[in-house]
Amino acid sequence: MPFSTDIPSTGDADQNRKDGMDDADLPGGETRLVSLLIADVGLRDAALSAADGEATADIEEVQDILRACLHIISREAERYGGAISRHSTGAVIGVFGHHLTPASASTRASDSKQAVTAALSIQAALADIHQRSIQTGGSGIDIKLGVVTGYTVVQVPDAQTLKSSSAKKDSRSAGRAGTFSEAGAVNVSGELVARAEQLRGLCPAGKVLISAPTYRDTLDIVDAEALSGNSDVYLITSSVLQIRRNPARGLPGLATHLVGRDAELNNLRRLYRRVRLANAVGVVGIVGHGGIGKSRLMKEFVATLPAGDIVRLQARCTQPSQNTAYHLFRDLFTALFAMHRSPDQAVDLTDKSAAEMQTGTASSAIKSQFLDGLLTTVPKLYIDSMIDAELLAQLLGFGRCDDLSVQNIVSNSTLVFQRASSFLVRFFGAFAASHSAKTLIFTVDDLHWADTASLALLEKLLRSHELFDQPLRLTVILLSQPDERTGLFFERIGARIFSLRPLSAEASGKLVREIFEMRGAAQIESQTLDRKTSAAAQDAENDAENFERLVRFVQERSEGMPFYIEELMRMIFDGGLPGSGRYDSAPNHAMDFDAVLERFKSRTPDTLQGLLHARIDSLPRPAKSFLQLASCLGRHFSTDVLAPAAMASFSLSASEVQTMLHQLCESDFITAAPSFDLQDEVQYQFFHELLRDAFYESITMKTRRAYHRTLASLLIAKVRVKASPMPAAPEAVFAEGFSRATEAVRSPQLTLLPVIAAHLERAGDTAGAVKHYAEAGHLSKQQYANRLAYDCYTKALTLLDAAQDDFAPGTYDRLRFDLIINRFRVSRAIDQAGAVAADLDTLASLAGRIGEAALQVAVHIEIASYASFNGRYAEAIHHAEVAMELAEQHGERKAHALSLYHLGSAHQNCGRHHLAVDDYERALNLTDNTDAVQQELCLNGLGFCYFELSMFDRALAYHQRALEINQAIGYKRRIANSLSHIANVYMSIGYYAEGLGYHAAAERIAEEIDDKLIRGVAAHNFGDHYLQSGDTEKAAIYFERALTLNRAIGRAHGELINLLSLGDTRLRQGLFSQAAQSLAAALPLAIRIGEQPQLAVYYHLNAQRYFVMNELQPALENSAEAVRILEDPEVQGIERPYRIYFLHHRILAHLGHLEANLYLQKAATHLQMIAQNISNADFRSSFLSHVLQNRELVLAYRQGFPNDPLFDTADLKD
Repeated sequence: MPFSTDIPSTGDADQNRKDGMDDADLPGGETRLVSLLIADVGLRDAALSAADGEATADIEEVQDILRACLHIISREAERYGGAISRHSTGAVIGVFGHHLTPASASTRASDSKQAVTAALSIQAALADIHQRSIQTGGSGIDIKLGVVTGYTVVQVPDAQTLKSSSAKKDSRSAGRAGTFSEAGAVNVSGELVARAEQLRGLCPAGKVLISAPTYRDTLDIVDAEALSGNSDVYLITSSVLQIRRNPARGLPGLATHLVGRDAELNNLRRLYRRVRLANAVGVVGIVGHGGIGKSRLMKEFVATLPAGDIVRLQARCTQPSQNTAYHLFRDLFTALFAMHRSPDQAVDLTDKSAAEMQTGTASSAIKSQFLDGLLTTVPKLYIDSMIDAELLAQLLGFGRCDDLSVQNIVSNSTLVFQRASSFLVRFFGAFAASHSAKTLIFTVDDLHWADTASLALLEKLLRSHELFDQPLRLTVILLSQPDERTGLFFERIGARIFSLRPLSAEASGKLVREIFEMRGAAQIESQTLDRKTSAAAQDAENDAENFERLVRFVQERSEGMPFYIEELMRMIFDGGLPGSGRYDSAPNHAMDFDAVLERFKSRTPDTLQGLLHARIDSLPRPAKSFLQLASCLGRHFSTDVLAPAAMASFSLSASEVQTMLHQLCESDFITAAPSFDLQDEVQYQFFHELLRDAFYESITMKTRRAYHRTLASLLIAKVRVKASPMPAAPEAVFAEGFSRATEAVRSPQLTLLPVIAAHLERAGDTAGAVKHYAEAGHLSKQQYANRLAYDCYTKALTLLDAAQDDFAPGTYDRLRFDLIINRFRVSRAIDQAGAVAADLDTLASLAGRIGEAALQVAVHIEIASYASFNGRYAEAIHHAEVAMELAEQHGERKAHALSLYHLGSAHQNCGRHHLAVDDYERALNLTDNTDAVQQELCLNGLGFCYFELSMFDRALAYHQRALEINQAIGYKRRIANSLSHIANVYMSIGYYAEGLGYHAAAERIAEEIDDKLIRGVAAHNFGDHYLQSGDTEKAAIYFERALTLNRAIGRAHGELINLLSLGDTRLRQGLFSQAAQSLAAALPLAIRIGEQPQLAVYYHLNAQRYFVMNELQPALENSAEAVRILEDPEVQGIERPYRIYFLHHRILAHLGHLEANLYLQKAATHLQMIAQNISNADFRSSFLSHVLQNRELVLAYRQGFPNDPLFDTADLKD
């Protein structure tokens, strides 16, 4: 399980943000995903004739033609939502991004599609000019067009600049082809601009070239082929121009059901019925953040009404129009009277400002369309009040009233408002009267962007409805994001508020499933129905699992926002999801799905970027920068870190930071959150994960690195983390090397070290990041957080390899060796078999290149340990002996002792306990008295050997000596380990009270230092005690607890033993199906980690299960397999083998096999061997008291050994 730092990762996007962008940073610039359109136009032979050097065209005529071409380019770019960034010699660059243009407030097709559509429209328009030039004797024009998509630095205005920009734009004449850069609104720089210039140079005359990312985004509207010699550039060959300027949200071709809004939909229906029955006016405000489904709810509501019973009036406010007076009503009449320049351009006249209209600079045709609409719609009212109608036209910016009889009114804005607003009220009354049998549905979208004048006029209209000549049936639905100004407006007009909340997890899952089933699952399901083989059945199971993983992924990423769900699904399908039509099935479905989800974890659909950036750009620059800094901390952040960072970065005071946090909470950008790790901190979180991502992605690389550098420094100082150098030589065994300094380090450091490393990585400090990831790995390993340790070491290695040239060869090799050998140790604990094999090969190569004997010894020791762990004992002994010889040759006394220790471990694991004892004693003699850790290891090794030889008195003595050393040193973790070893000895000989006492002491220490490994061992041993005493209920509880702890730390060996013990417990309880489940879970673990002794226990327990259920044949097969493993000379260390022989005897006896008594005798022989090895009389007596419970086994022993008084007891004679 990968670790999480909660620091945003930009994934593939970082590959597109080159370092060269740093030098191109603009003042106030931000990184945005945009599409750039570059258009280069020139007049053929415009200046001089190649023959005689005389001008062939009038210079002014040339300039007029070029000016007309540039005007067409600017017009078409802006028509499709682009902003003109700059004019260079004969070229125009248009920037397409939702957050840059007036269309940002509404959802359009993707920016790349808009840019390509604009380019094709320009191509068609200029082709006409070219043909007309040829027909009139001219030489024609050359036009080259290109579109590129990617991240670049954009100079984006804040809220204050937008107001200034809008005012400047309003002052331009309607026919002028202005640029946004002139108004201070947008400018671009960086590598993407250079790529656009490259396309310009490559483009053939009259053609359109697009970059590879643009082509991927526009597959559904263009056909293109790779440009010869350049696979990253495509030439458009044909297109289908079907993009609407404001297409509907959601997935094309899919009509999903409205989910999770039944209550709100029913409330709207009830309101409509009351309005219709009572001839009244009903006003409702639907409030919720962008993407929560306000528009969809309104659409669904209207769709449920009988079409013949309603008349719909619609208006929309936009962010740029919030400074244009009466824009709400301008948009209302634009839509109502179809005031469009041409049928294919359904625009809202935002390019004609109110100032232009009121001063008469706008086209008279627009005013005529408005007045004609009034005449057609309310003819009597218009004829009776023509002057008032003209005054309303002037008020709304459709044209100045030119009636000479009212010039005194025209120049008085107050009088104009009074008469125009009065006419507007009468218009609604007349309009309603003309549809008396119907109900008016008046909807306003994005009311939070409404200008103040529009709100005042709307309030007057809603308050004046009682003045109408007849009752008015009017339902007004106002959609708004949470906003204090509109909240007060709703209060004044008495609107009923419906506050939308994110969908529940159940509703979100329902929507995701519906989309997936409509778009992709049908294809997968049809494939699944045809599968017959077991492999195909596994594929079907993978499909079902992937389906649920997709649901969870979108649920978590969208956080219940319906539009987010649909756009995330669109992005995933377009990017190559199974069933999307662009997915090539591969044999490993799970790997494909992993790759798909990983690719999209850090990506945000461009449609959502526009929605989110529209909110972000409404903030003043200080607040925006503050949240950009906060986004570098992740979704959640604390004031203890953010406050000093903001004070250092922006020169804010502590009180100013608190004020800003309060204001941002009020505006729903962030919210207070419970503290997670450091309890004294005040925690906040971004309102939505994707909002955090949008803030983070908007930071330029240069600023981002500075922020991360500041945060890393503060975190290092905060927790006083002093990174120590990595160990010069590997520790003795996995997780055995400890220092007193790190013993006291607890969870806050473990939590923050990877975070600090991640900040340093994103700050560009590779060396610092490697060091802190390594420290995080060491600390995680010491605390048995093995998966976290593995991820930290892997991350450090990845960074180290990527920056290899920054390190001296010797330093690089040594760092790499230390990281790999530590990762190797934890990878064994979490069952990373592939990584283990590769790491061993790399370690051997690095040790040879570095040339240090200690490292070569270390590699052989690790190979020996790993081979022994997997049951390859001959290989383990060989490498341990090689390590010992190398250490002896080079006079490495400590390494020699360590090699002997591992040689003893290998001998012990293969059952050569006497050789192991000799190895441990030799290692102990070589160990310096000051090396307490090595002494303790050897003593524990001797204790283990004698324990497995059933010489419990000697085992106890050695473990007690190890305990004394650990107590003297003060290593709490090792003290707890020694206590557990002693407890195991007492439990094995039946001294349960003593054993439980030691286990309880070990558990208390484990709880104190939060050591899950020791807690798991203690829980398992408690389970063993209750199992032997017959309390199976308590035994099961403790085994389950141990299983949970071992799974938490990734200890596969412990998990295996817990599952086998749990299976044994369920058998004794008679719960055979549950026993089968536990054993089935244990089998693949035993096979994967090569645990042959535990595999024998598995077959023994499975045989016992079948035997109790009277299924003798499968019982015999499993029992025979257990005996086979038991009698394998390479497999030793199976606990109490007489039990396996005795069960095999019983099964054979029931089947009538003659060799049944042979296995009874083998059981008795093993029993005698164990008893003879116990020299302590009390221990021996305690052990035999358990065996006496099995009367048949004791009788067999007396038959096989009639002269042995071992079981010559009074109990047996009775």
